[in-house]
Amino acid sequence: MFIIGVDYDETNGSAGSPGQYFDGKIDEVAVWNDVLTSAEVTDIYNSGYMLNVSSNSVNYASAANLQGYYRFNEGSGTSLQDNSSNSNTGTITGAIWTAGFVSE
Repeated sequence: MFIIGVDYDETNGSAGSPGQYFDGKIDEVAVWNDVLTSAEVTDIYNSGYMLNVSSNSVNYASAANLQGYYRFNEGSGTSLQDNSSNSNTGTITGAIWTAGFVSE
């Protein structure tokens, strides 16, 4: 199980208590099954907005290792689209959608 924004409680196999939820904003999240190089990380974030990591670019060559890519741009609902080739749809619990990018 993979959870973003809350502590996972292994004892009962669920998310932790509401007091353990992340109190902030999350924009794009990507998960790889390999280590990125410093050049790849720089390429991803160099423009000020996250590069579309589902395809390779100048210094980024790890698209094949991408396991999950969540852009959080649905705007409503409880499902989160996986923009990697794996189609690992996420479930949103207790989120409040915010328009625009976190940096705005």
